[in-house]
Amino acid sequence: MGELALSSISNIDDGTYRCPDGSSPTIRHKRISGVLGAASSVTSIQVANLLRLFKIPQVSFFSTSPELSNKQRFEYFLRTVPSDTNQADAMIQIIQRLNWTYVSILYEESNYGIQVSNICLFLFTDDY
Repeated sequence: MGELALSSISNIDDGTYRCPDGSSPTIRHKRISGVLGAASSVTSIQVANLLRLFKIPQVSFFSTSPELSNKQRFEYFLRTVPSDTNQADAMIQIIQRLNWTYVSILYEESNYGIQVSNICLFLFTDDY
């Protein structure tokens, strides 16, 4: 089963590719070195769950969910942007620097909105 999944994502042969002499190209099954993407955390989590079965590294350029920082679960996942935890920490530092005594948190009901608001609440109550 694993070999079937790995070969199906490493080469695509739908019969439309032809050599100059009209023959079919030779398919060489090559090991995938890594995967670049995905752009959303939700998609990256799903892709990472598949790639970890084959020990294939994944590098995301836009996935910021703190969940992806769990190296026991996502040991082959890397990112080029900081986690949402850093953004929440920066917001708390601004609130503290400005000595605000009352803050309301409005967020969208998405994975991102819920996680960032929860991180802010945790950091805010942890610091005060």
